[in-house]
Amino acid sequence: MDPLKQKIRDTKLFTPQEKVEILASYDAIAEEDRVQLASIIDEYDAKHRIATGTFAQNMNEELDAIVSDAAPQEKLLVADAAGKIRSGLGTMLGE
Repeated sequence: MDPLKQKIRDTKLFTPQEKVEILASYDAIAEEDRVQLASIIDEYDAKHRIATGTFAQNMNEELDAIVSDAAPQEKLLVADAAGKIRSGLGTMLGE
């Protein structure tokens, strides 16, 4: 598959409908516009990875603090709940 088409499919920049529309009209896109589109996708995806990585790190630090601060009799229950949240966070972020 064309690398740009793959980028279009994989990016979070566009909705699924927008991706279909872009890919359907792909052959009509001028080469200069394709280069610019690839650059925009690369920039967005890099910023998105940084933002989601920072978010995940902050969430994990908060969960660690919550588990650490839990009362001894609740620690196992809170740790289990935190694990489920971490799992959901990983799923949400595509990890």
